[in-house]
Amino acid sequence: QSLSNNNRLNQFKQSYFDSTKDDEGFTEKTPFLGKCAKLLQLSPKQTYLNYNKLSEEFEEVKKGRTVWVKYIGD
Repeated sequence: QSLSNNNRLNQFKQSYFDSTKDDEGFTEKTPFLGKCAKLLQLSPKQTYLNYNKLSEEFEEVKKGRTVWVKYIGD
């Protein structure tokens, strides 16, 4: 299961690095998870559940009504 999580984390990282980011390195969570869903070929719900398992690798900040995420692993 650890190998599966590493593979998924790599795919989430790839989606993060392919996303447009602000000056501080944050990207909007909803479009980010949409890109992850396409890459992982999973439903939005399954993508969100997988993201929650790996969420300690990401920092979340709420600006207004929008949630922004930043990869903090490595």
